[in-house]
Formats: sequence, C-alpha cells, structure tokens
Amino acid sequence: MICKKSQDNIFLTVCNTKIFPRNLFFYLHISFFLMASKILTGNMPEIMEKIINNLDKDFYSLHSCALVSRHWCTISIPILWRDPFFDENSEFISIYLSSLNHNDVLNNDEKLALKECGIIIDSTDTLFDYANFLKVLDLSLLDSRVSHWTDLRVSSKRKNKHLLTFDLANLLLKIFIKSGATLTKLDLYFREDYVEISVEVFKLLGRNKQFLSRLQVLFVASISEPFMKKAILFLRILAESATKIIDLKFSTLYCDYENYQKRELYPAFVNVIKSQEKILRYNFIGDGGLFSNFYGVISAVESHKKVLKELLIDYCVNDAEFKALENCENLEVIRISRCYNEMEILKTLSTSLCKISTLEISSYGPIDTTHIIPTLKKSGLSLQRLKLDTSSEKEIQSQTLLFKTLMESCSNLTYLYISGIVLSAQFLDLISCLQKLQFLSLCWKNDGSEKVEVMKTHIINFAEILPLTLEYLDIIDTSSSSYIDTLLDNCDVPLKKLLFNLDTSNDYEEKIDSLIRFCIRKKTLNEVYVNIMTFNKFNRPDLISNYWDKIQKDLEEYVELVPYSDIFVDIV
Repeated sequence: MICKKSQDNIFLTVCNTKIFPRNLFFYLHISFFLMASKILTGNMPEIMEKIINNLDKDFYSLHSCALVSRHWCTISIPILWRDPFFDENSEFISIYLSSLNHNDVLNNDEKLALKECGIIIDSTDTLFDYANFLKVLDLSLLDSRVSHWTDLRVSSKRKNKHLLTFDLANLLLKIFIKSGATLTKLDLYFREDYVEISVEVFKLLGRNKQFLSRLQVLFVASISEPFMKKAILFLRILAESATKIIDLKFSTLYCDYENYQKRELYPAFVNVIKSQEKILRYNFIGDGGLFSNFYGVISAVESHKKVLKELLIDYCVNDAEFKALENCENLEVIRISRCYNEMEILKTLSTSLCKISTLEISSYGPIDTTHIIPTLKKSGLSLQRLKLDTSSEKEIQSQTLLFKTLMESCSNLTYLYISGIVLSAQFLDLISCLQKLQFLSLCWKNDGSEKVEVMKTHIINFAEILPLTLEYLDIIDTSSSSYIDTLLDNCDVPLKKLLFNLDTSNDYEEKIDSLIRFCIRKKTLNEVYVNIMTFNKFNRPDLISNYWDKIQKDLEEYVELVPYSDIFVDIV
C-alpha cells in the first residue's frame, strides 16, 4: 500500500500485486527515447495517457510503465485496477480490505469475517483509492476470487464457510459502491453457486446511482427461482440508474423458473431495454423450448432498431415478435444459433437487410442455403465473415448454388466457417476465389467411399489453391486430418495457427515430421492445437495426457502447442 508519507516509494505499488514485468527493456527503451525528445514538454502528458490507455490488458507492459516515473505510474495504476478480478491471483483482495479505516461502518458479521482472515483495519491514508478505479465486475469471478482468497486463510474444517464468502463478497461490493466507482461492464448471476447480493448492498445501489450510471455492457444470466425477486429488484435499479448501455445480453438458458415467473422477470428486463438511449448490440439467449413466450424481450428492441448494429439470437423459436425488427436498416452483424426454424427468423429479418458484414447460421438440422442466398446477394462485397454450421449428419443443401453466389457476390470474405459440405471441384473454385481469406474452418463429409489415392489428390489440390492471405486453418472436424502430412507438404501458405486431429495409432511419426518440415520451410507457424484421437478401448485420460506431453516435446523447438481455447477463433 502506498502512503502519502512515503511517496518516494510509489513504485512499490507495482509490487503489491505480486506481478512483475517480463520485459524491462520496454520502459527503458521508451525512457531513453523520451529523454532525447523535445516531446517531454507541451502535450506530452496527454499523449502518454493515450498511449498507455491503449495497452489495456497488456499487464506486463503496464507494470513496466508504472516503473518509469511517478506520472506514468499515476496513469498505469488505474488501468491495472479496472478489472482486477480478471487475474486468477486473488491477493489483490487484501489491498481492498486493508484500505478500510475506522470510520467505515461494518456490521458484526463483516467484523468477524475480517478477524477470521487476519485483516486488521488500518486508518492509513493511501495515495491511491484502488476501489474507485473499478470498471469491470463479474459476479461469478467475484465469488471465485473471494472463495480462493478465504481458502488460503481459513481452515477447510470451518463450518458455514460459504457464509464467510458471502460476507466478504458483499463487503467488497459496499467498498466499490461507496468509493464512487462507476462501472462500464457488469455480468450478473443469480444462483445458489454464486455470491448472493445482500439487502444492504441493494439499499446502497439505490442511494448511489453513479455506480451504474456509466454502464455500457450488461450480461444477465443464470437466474434460479429462489433468487428471482432479487434479480427483478436489480433490474429495476438498472432501469432507473443506467441509460448508457450499448451492449446488452440476456440469457434464460438453464434457468429453472416457470412461465408465470417469466411474466414477472421479462417485463423488468424490457424496462432496462427501453430505458437505454441507444443499444448497438443485442444478444438474447432463449431457454431452448419449442413453445416460448418472449413477453416483449424481442419486440422491445424495436425502439433501437434505427441504431442497432448487431443482433444475436440463440436457442429460440420463430415468433411474431421478430416482425418488430423487420426494418433494422443499420444492422451489420446477425447471428442465429441453435434455434428452431432459423431460416424463418432470417426470412423475417432479411426484408430490409442490405449490407451485412457478419452472418452466422448454426443449426441442429440441415441448412437449406436457398433461404440464405438473397441475404448473401444483398450484402455482396460488404460480407466479410460467414459461418454455416450444421450438427446434422446430412449435408448442406444447394451447395453448388451457395458456392456460385459466394464467388460472384461475396469475394471479400476474410473469415469462413462451413460444415456439412463435400470436397468438390466447386468448393475448390470458391476457395481459390477468396483472395482475402484469413481464417478458414472446415468440416466436410466423407463417407469413406473415396479411394486413398483419390482423396490424396483432393487434398493436394486443396493445399495448392489456399490463398496466400490465410493465417488460420482449422480442420479438426474433417477427415482430411488423416492426410495432414499430404496437406502440409503441398501447402505454401504462411500459416500462423493450425488445428487438426492426430490419430496416434496411424503414422504418428510421419505426421509430426511433416509438421516440423512445414515449420522449418515456412517459418511462420506460431501456434498449433492437436486433437488427440487414441481409438483404444480404454481411452484413458492419462494416456491422452502422455501423448500430449510427447507431442509437446517433439514440437518444442519448432512451434508452440496450445490448448484449444487459446487458439480457436470464432466468428464474433
């Protein structure tokens, strides 16, 4: 903690979080440049503030900046503390709690909780009000970090340990609200396995409207029946306090409440929608039911349809409410995922769709592309990202027409994710036509009837026509992974990321060698994910782990082996 009496030690602020910069040369280089520059005077403070603000999630560089000078430190520290719960290290919680002073009013439960965790209230005046810097709050991460923090300090044998987590989490919420912090992003959850908001915090929210007044991104999800009333109360406070939300996401998936409870919850959410000045991005995730009443959560967006740019609909059914969104003239991104009658929803929306830049249709059943063609033609060269994903065993219908339309109208695609197709001559023509393509994910059908030599010829042709702009190739869901050696040996594209399957019982060495040869030849591949397929009757996790370790060792000199979550690129 930094005291006013010892401002000369301001750099200790960096050490408080127990994270140190990897590259000290960063700030040394910048410092040297600035010392030799006349820019140290005049507009220098404003310029540096903009530069450092752009670092955002680059924590190591931010810590480096904080070590350069007092001025840089006062710019960097607030950025580092915008979203502290993002860091898995929970030690920062001690700094929040240690900032309490004797004038703070604590209830008996909170005093007991602090005592059990060894926190002594210190009245020292701090240079930084860390709580005031908070901009991003996720209740699930709050619960997780507080639980981890208490686990390190309190015996696992303690009874009602969850009550301790409840008291400390709500104490942190009180600290944030009283500090004058103003959130820009909030993720809300109302379930048994997440922290429950106390009545005292609700009262504080009602009296301190500034806490939510600048909110821009809101996600509400996982509302269970016992917490319904508190969820509704929070939504009412939001409707009164927040008017600047531009990105709104509401999920009812896996929520365990009945239709009569929807009639209470949904209107509260509708009020949040209507109280906003302009919503640019709206994502509604339904409950997956065949028969659902939306109670206005779709039609309420009509008041924003002149400015709405992104519409994402998941796990819904086609409903008359969608007609309210027929004339969203500025819509640029539309995603319809795992819905019933996706094409009917698209048909309703497409009456006015003109210049869509991103389109996703993900379906449980086969996709009939004849319903998509009109939207593709209208969008034309504006369309840059396209995802057509089917979980069905059947192929995408009207493939030839789809490929022809994309070649003639949508040659500006930079992202393509497509499944349920056949590796045909028409498809190869399409890929060769997409000369701006950077991200490609494929899942083509192969019933095994193709002879090995014929399939190899297809793979060679595919590898040779890949555009030189391609940086990311995902073929995990295709049978072509069996021919990954053939593909890589004939590929001249400077790939940076690659995802593929590897059958450990089928020419393992040959396939790994081909990957190494590609790395040496192109010198561009940075990351690779290998989906290990063992095909043994046990399929034990320890065997898969052993194979992963072996692959990692074989590739460590050439390319980094990374988890799927770190490399996968989705459309939005």
